[in-house]
Amino acid sequence: MLDTGNLMITSTNSSIIWESFKNPTNTILPAQVFSVGNNILSSRSKSNYQQGKFQLCLTDNYDLMLNEIDVCTKNPYNAYYRDQNILELILDKSGYLQPSHLPEPTLPKHPNKFPPHATFTKH
Repeated sequence: MLDTGNLMITSTNSSIIWESFKNPTNTILPAQVFSVGNNILSSRSKSNYQQGKFQLCLTDNYDLMLNEIDVCTKNPYNAYYRDQNILELILDKSGYLQPSHLPEPTLPKHPNKFPPHATFTKH
């Protein structure tokens, strides 16, 4: 375990096999990067660590969402909070969640004159 709280399992040549920061469950620690595809679930209560009814997730579409989950079906309800174009979320050492947004696409100086080789893709 590192000083940051990241539990890492490494091979004999020190390559990382698994790490807790890339597989969060119900907690984000300072300096942890919450990446696309990650989600965390609340606990039912302070003393019951079973899956609760709230989820924070960063979808493959770069949407950061906080929503309620149906405890029986595990299906999400509509989002309480949603922010788009989020690349990652970082809990800084002061305890603030800092979103990192996707860079804005660069447009040519003359908006109606695209160079012939211009292609636009979503990352």
